[in-house]
Amino acid sequence: MRKLIHLIFISVLLLLPLFADACPMCQGAASKDKVNAYLVTTGILGAMPITLGVLLFVWIRRAHKSKTD
Repeated sequence: MRKLIHLIFISVLLLLPLFADACPMCQGAASKDKVNAYLVTTGILGAMPITLGVLLFVWIRRAHKSKTD
């Protein structure tokens, strides 16, 4: 039974890309809305590490200031 579950899980993982509409770089197969969504998502994900770094810096700085005061 366990082998069957693993076989089904691996099969689903291998077949999952077949259901994808198109890759993000395939601009010809995508509609304008999908291209815009891809660009917005790329911008958000690109800004996320910088934002998290700044927030971490501010958090540590405030914690340090509160301990020294």
